[in-house]
Order: sequence, then structure tokens, then C-alpha cells
Amino acid sequence: MNFIDIIAIIPYFITLGTVIAGKENEIDLPKAPVSPQDKSTNQAMSLAILRVIRLVRVFRIFKLSRHSKGLQILGRTLKASMRELGLLIFFLFIGTRQWLSAKLGAFGFFDFNIE
Repeated sequence: MNFIDIIAIIPYFITLGTVIAGKENEIDLPKAPVSPQDKSTNQAMSLAILRVIRLVRVFRIFKLSRHSKGLQILGRTLKASMRELGLLIFFLFIGTRQWLSAKLGAFGFFDFNIE
């Protein structure tokens, strides 16, 4: 295993450890009251940082593109067709919005008919 691979999977084990430690702390004696919102915000922030660290693995592609002719060709192709890709994404976005508007117009925002 490569050093970058190890760094990429460490956040998973840290997350797993924090979840397990959180469950063990619930069994302990009662502590000073902490609002659930503060606890979840703190945990969400730490997990967000760990997710950013996982992106290190994605950056390996940039390193590989220097040595791989196929990745260089793919990069040049994407760069040359940026306008067409932008139009594709734009039309997909417009189509999705129109489909969603038609769906919400036909069925309403919420269906409260619970019978």
C-alpha cells in the first residue's frame, strides 16, 4: 500500500473511532448538560475536515497525468470541448428544472392526503 492510500483511508477509521467513543460515553455517568445542537455541530465540523482529507486521493490523478499519455489526451480533449460540455450541463439543468416544475405543478409541493 502506498503512503497516500493510507492517508486516504485514515479518516474512515477516525470517524469509526469517534462514533464508537461517542456510544461508550453515553453509558458513562451523567455529565454537564450539552445541547444536542452543539454536539452535532462539533461532530459535523470534524467530519467535514476528515472528508476534505479524503480528497487527497483524487489529487493522485494529477500526478499520474504527467506520465500517462492517455490521461494527457483526455485532459486536452476536455479542455478543447469545454464550451460543448458547458452547453450540455446547461441544457440538462434547464430540463431538470422544467421536469421538476411540471411534477410539482401536477402533484403539489406536499401530499397531505394521509388516509
